[in-house]
Amino acid sequence: MAIVETLPGSSSLLRSFHFWNLHHPVVPLMGLVVFAPLVEGGSTHFATMVIRLLILLALAVRCLRIFELGKLTPVHSNLWWPISLYLGLAVISTVSSPYQNQSVQWLTVLGGYAVAFYLFVETMTVWNFATILMNLLVGMGMAEALWAWTEWWAFGMARPNGSFFNANFLAGYEAAIAAVGMASLSYAPWRRLFSQCFRKGDYWIPLALFILVATISTVLLTGSRGAMLALLCGVIAVASLRWGWKGCAIVFAIATMLVFAPTAFHSRLVMEHAANPESYARWQMWMSAMQEMADHPLGVGLGLYQYSYPQYAFPIEGEIARYGKVAFTPHNEYLQMGVELGVASVVLFLWGAGSLFYGTFKSFARRLTREQRIVVVSAIGGTVVVLVQAAVDSPLHEPGLVLLLLAFTSILVAHRWWNARQSERGSGVQLPYPRLLMFGASVLLCLLTVQVVRVGMAYSAYELGSSLRAPGDNKQATHYLGWAVTLDPGKALFHQAFGAAHYQEYWRSGGRSALQAAISELETAIRLNPLDGHLQAILGGVYAGLIRKNLGDEIGKSAVELESAAGEAYATASRLQPFMYSHRFEWARLLDDLGRPTEALAQYRMVVELEPNFLPARERLARIYLSQGARVAAQQELHEILNRQRQFASHYYDPNAKTFLAVNVTALEEALGRKDSKT
Repeated sequence: MAIVETLPGSSSLLRSFHFWNLHHPVVPLMGLVVFAPLVEGGSTHFATMVIRLLILLALAVRCLRIFELGKLTPVHSNLWWPISLYLGLAVISTVSSPYQNQSVQWLTVLGGYAVAFYLFVETMTVWNFATILMNLLVGMGMAEALWAWTEWWAFGMARPNGSFFNANFLAGYEAAIAAVGMASLSYAPWRRLFSQCFRKGDYWIPLALFILVATISTVLLTGSRGAMLALLCGVIAVASLRWGWKGCAIVFAIATMLVFAPTAFHSRLVMEHAANPESYARWQMWMSAMQEMADHPLGVGLGLYQYSYPQYAFPIEGEIARYGKVAFTPHNEYLQMGVELGVASVVLFLWGAGSLFYGTFKSFARRLTREQRIVVVSAIGGTVVVLVQAAVDSPLHEPGLVLLLLAFTSILVAHRWWNARQSERGSGVQLPYPRLLMFGASVLLCLLTVQVVRVGMAYSAYELGSSLRAPGDNKQATHYLGWAVTLDPGKALFHQAFGAAHYQEYWRSGGRSALQAAISELETAIRLNPLDGHLQAILGGVYAGLIRKNLGDEIGKSAVELESAAGEAYATASRLQPFMYSHRFEWARLLDDLGRPTEALAQYRMVVELEPNFLPARERLARIYLSQGARVAAQQELHEILNRQRQFASHYYDPNAKTFLAVNVTALEEALGRKDSKT
């Protein structure tokens, strides 16, 4: 049972809706609402393909209905202009992007969400369909809450994440559904609770109360502070709409008591702060993103934040790896869109959000029943929750949360038509040449479907090939990775993986053609994505391996040419990712092995400056100092090694810590001792 089904006048909900009527896109939209939260943050590319195909299916159904009617009657809204301009800005950014494949993928995402929003708006103009989708959202929220508590109780997960990518996304979803429960309670018929509630079978208040308690407790269980802040803002929005400033003050007072008083809520905040202090580095992420916006006011390119961020990385003091955390997002959606698309994108987004709320409040006092008012206030509260969380996290990278936001905002756009006469909606635009237009739309939809399937199958082939490389089935891995490259030749990641498979095959069989293919694929990946320093570092590693084995003839290069190519690759990698210690360390190791200690010493010093706790670099420094007769400097490095090993002794369980701390101290001490005896 969902809460809207208990509302008066909704008992004939399903009778008024022919459930499998293909003249309306509500069925595929229902599939989107149910399926999207199960995608794990978009990391499952096959599931992402399913979402896009569902959107295309809903669009095809809508087009069929339009052509049957012979006219187009779009819903009037002040949002279409900012949405169109935002998409236009994304197109311009994609055309000028240095890595177009990545930008095209994100343009596809934005375009799909824009189409889904249009379809949601067209669906939500019918009150019965709006209640169906709202019921599904509430039902999914309750199912996620139940699964989260099961994870905590049965599987011992400290921070359950339900079916989402992480606990913060689950908390944001539950906080938005909590706004629905709060809106239902605020408009509930409290006078009937004891006199007529159970006699008439009206379970409105108990059900709404259960939804509110279940969702808020789930937010508390996850320990997500960003979701707690968003929940507070959403509840304040609902209370202020229902009771004005008095309700807002009461909610704020209760929230203050929960945060600062010795309650379970306060204890949960303190525990999460102690367990996850790195989350407070978000302030540094935001400052870094704002600096990047200042340096690139027109944007770096749609979807390219993860490649531009390494030049603005910041240290986290007190950690073993100061620059060890790689942030693919700044945990602020507005700053990320500003970095990628420029300052104008933030202005357009805020313009759209302001227009949405202005139009909603302007029409909120019109002809709405109590049940309809509950749905609108719920949508306002849910929208506020997602938008506030977007300021402190990355919920708009989670398909389930994006579609939740689209459903809520479409209600805010479409609710003004619920009780309107047909004449008030306008007569629409008559379609000229409907058969020709239908043929063109069919061709376009088929091409889009092929594109979506092509990209999805390419990712599937890549994931299968990568999984086969681990157990050593290199032949099958190469086969599937080759398919990935064939299906999506513009993806640098696929070329890199394909080249790695060829490189592995070269060391297994010794075939020169495999080595040449590996380098060719890697160079193609660098050409497609010139922003990724890791690709340059991998190329430098390939050249370094050939130099150490004296195999330059395999690719027609002399030792001098190989050294020059390796140095150029490592230098480019360090320029693109100046705070990544490994690029400089690998180049220093190669210089050291080639008998060029002075050049190696300079690189090792830079590594230690970046990562003072990276002890293998200190060990190498000590040995170079010994070879140069600088015994005091070598002893100082040994002293630093011993002190830092003691300081981080409790971190040996961390694989990354083992990489940083693993050095042969005994051998270094013996080398220093022999040096002392000779003097």
